[in-house]
Amino acid sequence: MIVIGYQKLVDEEIVDVVFEEHEDREDAIESENRLIASESELENLIQYFWAIKHETGYKIMAVKDKTIEG
Repeated sequence: MIVIGYQKLVDEEIVDVVFEEHEDREDAIESENRLIASESELENLIQYFWAIKHETGYKIMAVKDKTIEG
């Protein structure tokens, strides 16, 4: 299972937020695009991540930094 989510800073702690879970890679890519479009304005967002879900949690496999428009 592929987990798409983001990390944000809350009271000086990094918190993982799961956005969606998918069995299919193409669905996960679409999910990542929806996530970036919907959450990109969060001020405390650090980065987006892809993870593999296991029975006891998930392991982050890839990250994408937040894009900062300047």
